[in-house]
Amino acid sequence: MKQIHDLSHLHKRIVELETLKESQKKQLRTEFREVAHKLSPANLIRNGVHAVIATPGLKTTAVDTAVSSGAGYLSKKVVINRSHNLFRHLAGMIVEFVVANLVRNKIPVLRKRSATRNIPG
Repeated sequence: MKQIHDLSHLHKRIVELETLKESQKKQLRTEFREVAHKLSPANLIRNGVHAVIATPGLKTTAVDTAVSSGAGYLSKKVVINRSHNLFRHLAGMIVEFVVANLVRNKIPVLRKRSATRNIPG
């Protein structure tokens, strides 16, 4: 940085620095607005939902869970069959859990088996 020796150069440098200050202030305000917009609750939720939707394998996992839960629920209904017996309800819950887990574990095997059958050879 050069040394300033006369008053006219000093005033000129002051004006330059003030314009620099104003431009930096405008830039800082703009960046603050952008950050505040990105961190708004609506944008955070929207970005989170997009990230969850873009997760690979989420649809398959959701379908697998729905199928296994549905199978467990149906098996429970078959076991209970409008009974008010406590032991039947307990057995129904156990059967629901076991069937749901069995179905959940067998779905990938069935999916792999059906994929190998569909390959033209």
